[in-house]
Amino acid sequence: MNIHAFTFENADRLQMGAYPVLDVVLQRWARSLENTLFERFGLEVYAGASVWEDMRFSAFHASLKEPRPVYLFGLEPHPSQGLLVLDNLFAGLCLSGGRGGPAKLTPDNHQKLDQVAQDMARSFDRAWEDIAPIKTRLDKITTYLFRARVVNHFEPCLVAHVHLSGQGFSSRLSWCLPRVMLESLLPKLEQTRVIPPVSPLSPKRSLNPQKPLDQSQVRLTVDVGNMITIPAKTPLVKGAVFALHGAEGAAPGQVIVRLNGKPVLSGELGDSQGQMALRVTGPATSAPPKKVLPAHTPFRPTSWPRA
Repeated sequence: MNIHAFTFENADRLQMGAYPVLDVVLQRWARSLENTLFERFGLEVYAGASVWEDMRFSAFHASLKEPRPVYLFGLEPHPSQGLLVLDNLFAGLCLSGGRGGPAKLTPDNHQKLDQVAQDMARSFDRAWEDIAPIKTRLDKITTYLFRARVVNHFEPCLVAHVHLSGQGFSSRLSWCLPRVMLESLLPKLEQTRVIPPVSPLSPKRSLNPQKPLDQSQVRLTVDVGNMITIPAKTPLVKGAVFALHGAEGAAPGQVIVRLNGKPVLSGELGDSQGQMALRVTGPATSAPPKKVLPAHTPFRPTSWPRA
């Protein structure tokens, strides 16, 4: 029995298929397609990507059983033509502005479909951005399947599918790339040892304190203070009074304001229009407390009536 070495590096390759980097490209494109449909039509759909498989062009062409929109495209700077195959449900969705319906493609309305297809082509280019320079060029669209015979029937191709599913909606889109189109890329992709992330990492953005916060919600926490260390046997009974240290080393009377858990400001508590309020006094400070009140001092309740 032959035993082959196995590493975790190979695990992704086995799990994703024979062309793992191309699988990543397709997964990225599927995520982008979800965003495109939501932004254009307000549709929430899930896009599930297959893996790329080797197939003769004749077998793929024979799987197209009925007329449907087929885009012929090129990948600059590489030769040959490939196919982006839509189904009639997806075309009807685009032609009706997201409402669904029959997919009767005419010279008058196919421009609506072209606009979505152009977005899909641009997102396909972005899916390659840290792998290889690619520019998708849509050449023409046809619903006549015999006009989609762009290469010889015995030509080896790479074929993959994306299945779209949502509430009352199910559709499948297909890519067919002749191997000759990727001939110069495949050796490089086969040598790629680390599979790029599904979503390219966006550059880190530094926080500019001069700009106001955006509309996203953040958690603002005010630390008034913390208990001093007390002996374990100290009775915690009703009426016991204990002093507080300044929060995070702040001076007595100060409080610390946290933004999403990080100390950013210091302030003081007071009263404003009959309600407990906070006044910012400056940035958060780590200066040691100047004075600590003794424990067990007289205690006077203070209340802030609610408006």
